[in-house]
Amino acid sequence: MAPAAVDYAATGDSAYNNSLPHAPFADDKPTLFTSIVCPFAQRAHLTLLESGIPFQKVEINLQSKPSWYNAEVNPRSKVPAIKDPNVDSVLIESALLAEYVAEKYAQSLLPPTPHARYLGRLLVDVQSTISVYAITKNKADTPEAQAEDAANKAKIVAAIKEFTDILTQGSATGPFLFGDKLTLPDLITIPFLTRAVWLYDYFVGEDLIPRTPEFARFWAWFDALSSRPSFKETFPTVERLGESMISRGWGFVRPAAEKKRAASAAAAPSKTEPTA
Repeated sequence: MAPAAVDYAATGDSAYNNSLPHAPFADDKPTLFTSIVCPFAQRAHLTLLESGIPFQKVEINLQSKPSWYNAEVNPRSKVPAIKDPNVDSVLIESALLAEYVAEKYAQSLLPPTPHARYLGRLLVDVQSTISVYAITKNKADTPEAQAEDAANKAKIVAAIKEFTDILTQGSATGPFLFGDKLTLPDLITIPFLTRAVWLYDYFVGEDLIPRTPEFARFWAWFDALSSRPSFKETFPTVERLGESMISRGWGFVRPAAEKKRAASAAAAPSKTEPTA
């Protein structure tokens, strides 16, 4: 089950509310420009948290970016970005930022051998093919649309099988790619796999990946990472993420998903007001 985590809309950051005249760069520590709804930004945020170094976090409202963001932070108008006080320019692109943070501040997060680094890059490469957006964006519930959904689901499941095989090559038991050792490939890929699994259930109303022996290694990895404090701090509620996607035209909740949520709500114990 997805964690009930941070609600990005509740942030009180001045940058989020677009009330700062200039980009707030810290003088003595890295400054991370991020958005809690963005899986790419979560890569950098997770790596900074797991590195254990102090840093300043600036939450950016992607629907209403500060007027200074493109000119002073990232001309590509994307998150994440990091300003390192020891570097003149602002650093951009999520995987590169995660590698930069690990290499400079937390080398224990780097895979230790050339073969381990190969497996890590292969894991990231397979992850790049896994996305549920082709399904969540489908705004019809016709037999033709259902057939298209099924075909897209089959492609995702096949990719996750390949992902699981790579995890097993790294460690037969896990939970992480290299056993008990958390490394950068884990942090770079988990933002996208959690979104695939949880958003599929949110929009379609069924499990994307069954909890069967075939996927036991995948679920050991998935559960270990998604339960870490760093992950919970950097992931919004699934409901907020789903609502954000719907507001941008990226999601259509199927009738089966609506029925599933209604049944879950009906089965939940009722909350009564305390008596005086």
